[in-house]
Amino acid sequence: MASSAPVASDGAATTAWDGGSDAGNLENGRAQAPERRAAPAVTELRLPWSAGETWYLTSGPHSNRRSALDFAPPNLDPRTGKLYADPCSRKRGDAYWVRAAADGYFTAVLRKGCPCVQIQHDDGTTTNYFHLRRSSVKRLGFKVGDPVRAGQALGHPSCEVGPRKCGATHPASGVHVHFHRTNAATAARLPADRAVLSGWTVKAVGRERDGMMIKGEEVRQTRGKLVGWACSPTTAICQGKRNDLESDNAPVPITKTAQALLLDGGKKHRVSRR
Repeated sequence: MASSAPVASDGAATTAWDGGSDAGNLENGRAQAPERRAAPAVTELRLPWSAGETWYLTSGPHSNRRSALDFAPPNLDPRTGKLYADPCSRKRGDAYWVRAAADGYFTAVLRKGCPCVQIQHDDGTTTNYFHLRRSSVKRLGFKVGDPVRAGQALGHPSCEVGPRKCGATHPASGVHVHFHRTNAATAARLPADRAVLSGWTVKAVGRERDGMMIKGEEVRQTRGKLVGWACSPTTAICQGKRNDLESDNAPVPITKTAQALLLDGGKKHRVSRR
């Protein structure tokens, strides 16, 4: 949902892509992580937010090799039932968590100040999560090499794009998470087309950012670039299509539960790092 710009990497060719981060290149020169044996099975991925919550597919396959998807949480204020006047409202993002799509370990955490994390999986792929609120990631205290469980909270979705070197030329148009996969060995982006998340198969159609997610006879579709919220019967760009998706990504406790001290509207509260 942010425009593209050249991205500098550590000794790698520059790449222009939408989503704001040089996450595709961050693996170049990454810190050493524990060795993992390659597994022939494809890692099963879940939609990257909390089970039971409905988020929205706001951009279909886009960016290099049409690798990325954008997902946005609801734009309704749960206290008033009204739309947030500002689609980048911090309160909107802080009401939700972006969660790991599968088990793995961190290969990048806020590298170069970019609001993203990367998780490598046993099948040799990496999932990348961008537009995370950096302060929320910092307070969770992740380090490169730390193990991750599917459903573990990674940070709050936001409109943050980070320094210019992260790749964005202007702020995002609404709170969301930009999600894509890369080859862990080469950092090459993997097309989103035919990827499966929580049983939904991605299909790239038409132009950049047009796409579907299909499960049985159910279809969710987005056309072009939305401003980070739900399609309704009166949203002309949606052309009568639905874009709502409910996650089944249940939080899985890790053996040692860490407590993160977060700030929410100036009030302190304890949140389990799960």
